[in-house]
Amino acid sequence: MEKLIKNIRPYINGLINLPVSLAWKGYGSQIYLEIGRLTPLENVRQHHENGEACISADWDWRIEKDKKILFGSSNSGPQIDRGLNEGSLIESISISGEVPELEMIFTGNLRLKSMVMLTGDPECG
Repeated sequence: MEKLIKNIRPYINGLINLPVSLAWKGYGSQIYLEIGRLTPLENVRQHHENGEACISADWDWRIEKDKKILFGSSNSGPQIDRGLNEGSLIESISISGEVPELEMIFTGNLRLKSMVMLTGDPECG
């Protein structure tokens, strides 16, 4: 795990202070965050514009502010669209824990935290 984090650290550092340009919910509990400048749709099969980078959580997750959970992976797409302010800047990204979990901190004191709720060894990387 430490080797993975060391290898991706330069990429993570490059995302700091970039905006979340588009947040969208995928299948099941997946969430995608398109980061940076969006590119126009290239064909009719595309459902969303792509950012310069994309971060996804394929397992359960939630968005917190202060001591509250605002919404999470069990909420609907419109709640997610309204709740995660597009344009929020990324302040930090970390992966930590024996079972690796993602934490992103955004301007406005918003935090995304991932959590695996299934038995077994979660995939990371």
